[in-house]
Amino acid sequence: MEYQDSNSERRNLVAISMAFIIYHLAGGEITNGGQLKLQAINVTFHNPEYLTLIAWIILFWFLLRYWQTSREIISNSFAHERGQLVKNKFMQNFLLHQAATEIRKKFDLPKTRTIKTIPMANQHYVNFRCIVEFNDNKGIKNSAQHTLNIETNKYARTMINTHIALTRPAFTSTVMPYILFFLAVALNSPWEKLV
Repeated sequence: MEYQDSNSERRNLVAISMAFIIYHLAGGEITNGGQLKLQAINVTFHNPEYLTLIAWIILFWFLLRYWQTSREIISNSFAHERGQLVKNKFMQNFLLHQAATEIRKKFDLPKTRTIKTIPMANQHYVNFRCIVEFNDNKGIKNSAQHTLNIETNKYARTMINTHIALTRPAFTSTVMPYILFFLAVALNSPWEKLV
């Protein structure tokens, strides 16, 4: 089976992480008195612990190389995905509800009080802006521009990040190799085998 990926660092990290994961899940171990034999090329390794050490060094090298090439791509792609997501009707309704909740807390309004929220054009991926209209506790009609900071509102941040993780390619193409790496390390503790 051929694994194709235009990003060679991502491909290398995913491939070696998957090899470590498969090795562990399949119950791989070196037997025959510590000898490793490869039948296809007729080679025998008498000190396979060095192969283990080199495999771990290569895994961490691929992690370093992938991190060097992808760190800016990750932040830029998530910013782009967030910018596209605040234009989504479902997400706008959710963010408008969060803005109304903040206004209720700010002005100590009861939950039964109707608050009208209208999204503004040209949204930013960190600050969601809307017009808020409501009657305060004295019955006076108020209208104001409200900015919902997505980074500080934990519900909005969680909803947007979850939506990106489940529906957008930015998550799988940039973050998934890190998850596979950490899974490979968790399953095959390198310090346990080297000591």
